[in-house]
Amino acid sequence: MEFEGGATGVFVTTTGDAPGTNRLELTFEYGKIVCEQDQLIYDRLLVNEREFCWTEKVGFAKSPMERIPIETDGKNEQHVGVMKALQG
Repeated sequence: MEFEGGATGVFVTTTGDAPGTNRLELTFEYGKIVCEQDQLIYDRLLVNEREFCWTEKVGFAKSPMERIPIETDGKNEQHVGVMKALQG
C-alpha cells in the first residue's frame, strides 16, 4: 500500500500456515500495537521512529519506549465479529 506523504504499508495473511499464528501487529512512527494471546499492547515510542533512525549514532540502538497494556471488552469474535460489523 502507498499513502499520501510517502508512507507505505504491507498486509500479509494466510489460513494455510501450521501450527498457525493468531497475531495482528500495526506499526507506526510512534510505536506499534500488537494483539496476540488475548492481549492488546501498545509499545509507544518516545521519539518519532524516523527522527530516531536519522539521528541515532549507535548502530542497532533501540528507541526509548513505554509499554501500555490496552483494556478491551474481552470479546474476541474474530470472523463472526467482522461479519456482524459488515451487517450493522
